[in-house]
Formats: sequence, C-alpha cells, structure tokens
Amino acid sequence: MAPRRHVPEPITVLTPELLDRLKERTEGTLVNLIKQNKDTRYACESPAFGNFRSALAALENTADEVHDDRLLESYRSAIPLTTYDSYEPFINKFFDPHCKESEVKDMFSPGLPYFLAVSSAT
Repeated sequence: MAPRRHVPEPITVLTPELLDRLKERTEGTLVNLIKQNKDTRYACESPAFGNFRSALAALENTADEVHDDRLLESYRSAIPLTTYDSYEPFINKFFDPHCKESEVKDMFSPGLPYFLAVSSAT
C-alpha cells in the first residue's frame, strides 16, 4: 500500500494581491462583453435595457471618453436581473417560418448564433 500524502488545506481567503488581480480580470472581461454587445438588437430594443441605453447616451454625450469604471457603474446600476420573459419576443423571431437573416443578425451578440439552446434549469 502506498504511503498517504499530506493534502494541504484549501485557501479560504485570497491575498489582497490575488483579490485585486481577480477583480481586475473579472471587470475587464465584463467591460469587453458590454462593449462587444452593447449594439446588439436585444440591448438596443429590450425594455429591460432602457435605463442602460439612457445611461450610455449620457456617458457618450460627455466631453470625456467613456471610461471603463463609469461604464461598469452604469451597467451595474441600470441592468436588472432578467427572466426568460424579457428574451422571449427576441427568441421567437428565430422560429418564425418567414424569418429573414437580417431580422435575427446581431440579435444577442454580433453576427449570427451557431445554435440556440433550451434549458429548463437555468
């Protein structure tokens, strides 16, 4: 029988340096996603994004370039939690028998989706 090796205890708290790196990386990823998807049809037309569109317009009307921290603050304060109901009218366009590519292009992200997944668990 092989000798048992000591398994170190898991780290329960990140060091301040790791916490800062994690926060920076997470916020950087979120900023990139917002910038890539802010002009999608869902972001531009969904009632759930109305406050965010107003916040973006206000940020873009300032003389300053929109800074990532202000973009994140606006996103976090203006975007509510959403349910399937807010996506349903947009998803239904994909299943319309007379659907045209131009009607669904850039719907949820730039371009066309590779597939649409259905889940009852998310």
